[in-house]
Amino acid sequence: MLTPTLLRTVEEITEARLVGLHTMMPGKVVKVDVKKGKCDVKPLLMRVNADGVAKPLPVITNCPIGFYRAGKAAIYLPLSVGDGVEIRFCERSLDTWLSK
Repeated sequence: MLTPTLLRTVEEITEARLVGLHTMMPGKVVKVDVKKGKCDVKPLLMRVNADGVAKPLPVITNCPIGFYRAGKAAIYLPLSVGDGVEIRFCERSLDTWLSK
């Protein structure tokens, strides 16, 4: 059985690692290039430093714009500066996928 001290240590280590793990967050479009299918997005959440000070995250540039697709069908929606979007983070580089 884990002692409370060891258990707390494991919890703190896990929490510290998860702070840097992002899977999805809300964002706001700051630039759109429909022809290239990319946009720049400002994350709407902030990063809190160890001293408790919240800092805004930088704009993420050249984000691929994802629409619903299946086979040869797709649903395209208009996207404009100021629109709210969902930013999803991939586990690997998208370079190969974006080049095709």
